[in-house]
Amino acid sequence: NHSPPLGRLGLDPGADGGGLMYIAELINDQLSHKMDHLVCFLPGLLALGAANGAKALVHRDLSLPDEEIGDSELMKIAGELTRTCVEMYTRTPTGLAPEIAFFISGRPARVQRTRHYETEETQPLPDLERFKLGGAPHIFSSSSSLAPKLRLHGQTAVDGDFSIKVNDAHNLLRPETVESLFIMWRLTGDEKYRNWGWQIWKAFERHCRVSTGGYTSMQNVFQDPSSLTSKDKMESFFLAETLKYLFLLFSDDHNFMSLKEYVFNTEAHPFPILGSMSWQE
Repeated sequence: NHSPPLGRLGLDPGADGGGLMYIAELINDQLSHKMDHLVCFLPGLLALGAANGAKALVHRDLSLPDEEIGDSELMKIAGELTRTCVEMYTRTPTGLAPEIAFFISGRPARVQRTRHYETEETQPLPDLERFKLGGAPHIFSSSSSLAPKLRLHGQTAVDGDFSIKVNDAHNLLRPETVESLFIMWRLTGDEKYRNWGWQIWKAFERHCRVSTGGYTSMQNVFQDPSSLTSKDKMESFFLAETLKYLFLLFSDDHNFMSLKEYVFNTEAHPFPILGSMSWQE
């Protein structure tokens, strides 16, 4: 089956009207302009590929063959997707990200030959019953170049870029965004990734820390911060992954768990890269 084009991505958001770059899902030939927090590992994955000379294939148009994206462009894509994941935190009143966001515009990001899609602009929250789990990722950019706080509208929080349903507004202390922040910091040395990570950590500390010990998931990131409802549950991945990546992000020792010597699996366990360990020399 042919997939809709990914397009050449908006490397300079301002050049294409602004907005946030995001990953959409193609499920049974239906585009769902939703992005789960779980997807936020992808920027780090792309950055690792770019740093090691990988190239990516994208469809620019159904009538055109696949085209390679070089490593420098791939790194810029990783940076833009990382920013989107961080915005999912910073635009809520609590500074905590929801589980799922629905993006409003749904247009391909800077395709060379325009191809239009049916979007959900008049109904920004598509019916979840139409979609099943799975599907191939596609990359788009949203409509707004602004960065407002999300505002509640009935059972939905909306801004110019994405919307969040109340049933998707919980935060489970997930690691994917801070994983990408750690990788982007190690590969670029750009302090903004540590600054973003610090803001996320402060939100965890402010709203999720339990006085008797540990941290808890939160029921709704849009509740008044003074009266948040906790889920009274701390997932094991918060200790195994989220805190580990935050620790590595804030470490100044780039040789500690160097990305040239270790690769982290999906549960943040470091595996040595054979032939690259200093002790093997």
